[in-house]
Amino acid sequence: MIFSLIWVICWFPLLSTSLSMTFSNEDFFRQVLSKSTNFLLKYQNSEGAFIPSDMNMTSYNTYVFLHSYIFDALLDAKAFSLEINSEIIAKAQNYLLNMRYEDCWNFSIDIPTDTDDSAIATIALYRSGISKSVLSNTLKKLNSTLTSEGYSKFWITTNATLFLYYVENNTYANFTGNVYDSIYLTAGTIYSMYLCDYITYKSQVDKSIQLLETQQSANGSWLCRYWYPGEYYGTFLCTRLIASVKPDSFTLSKAYNFLIAAQNPDGGWGRNITSNPLDTSLALISLYYLYQIGFDCNSELLNGINYLCAVQYENGTFQEIPLWTSYPNTYYEGKSLTTLFAVKAIACLLYTSPSPR
Repeated sequence: MIFSLIWVICWFPLLSTSLSMTFSNEDFFRQVLSKSTNFLLKYQNSEGAFIPSDMNMTSYNTYVFLHSYIFDALLDAKAFSLEINSEIIAKAQNYLLNMRYEDCWNFSIDIPTDTDDSAIATIALYRSGISKSVLSNTLKKLNSTLTSEGYSKFWITTNATLFLYYVENNTYANFTGNVYDSIYLTAGTIYSMYLCDYITYKSQVDKSIQLLETQQSANGSWLCRYWYPGEYYGTFLCTRLIASVKPDSFTLSKAYNFLIAAQNPDGGWGRNITSNPLDTSLALISLYYLYQIGFDCNSELLNGINYLCAVQYENGTFQEIPLWTSYPNTYYEGKSLTTLFAVKAIACLLYTSPSPR
């Protein structure tokens, strides 16, 4: 593994010469990326948190989910932006570390910590240079949520009385079965354990990957059954994990065939057939992990990036598309949310030397 001389972190897999040689519009792609990263950067507050004003459901008071994903996207874009400096990164790190409760994170301070937010925060922190020793207790607690089959549970808590109080008094916490959508929970949790400390958690990681292989849909996607609508978020999470750990898995050819077949003539992807920038970004990141292990998707990647460039708004943002839903008719969406995934997708095509994430 080749590490950056400046940041001892795992970056996006970088482009090989064969793809970068087809880049006739690289300067334009950099301009598109710069507009979007600058839009995200302006929302970092004095405490270090990224809190955009355009999001639905931002009344929740930790902002960990959105902050962590924006932070993660900016790490991808750092090589192409002088504005993403060490001070911004340190402030973003400190915010997340200060928001920990019993070594983990929650979506709101009035509910228990959960594996979804904790895994996303852990990934961003580790990629930014926080050592696995600082995150070791978090990893242990994420590991403790795994069932004997390899599924990850949702809630993390060591206080049974407090947990029962939450369940009884907060409708958000009323799904006590704890394994509500195993695909996104398991893929995210296991990827954080793999990324930070595969040596320690190898047996758990390998078992859960075998489980996720059985959860692939017939069309080659991984469909989240709750919260995250559509086929692209689950496919992104599972492809990222399996391509990184088990590149010879039979599921990756099926995922590749799904993504190639689902691309629209305009270069984009979208639930309900119509292209949109969020699903396109998720599909592109998925394809990129496949490209890195030898799948032929050069033209599909470039066509997808061209689609994103064509639909970017003047201020650097993209159309708000729901990433997930909670209660009926309640959507977690915003231009910032779509934009951060577009930043990740565009940045992954602008690197020029191999370094697996």
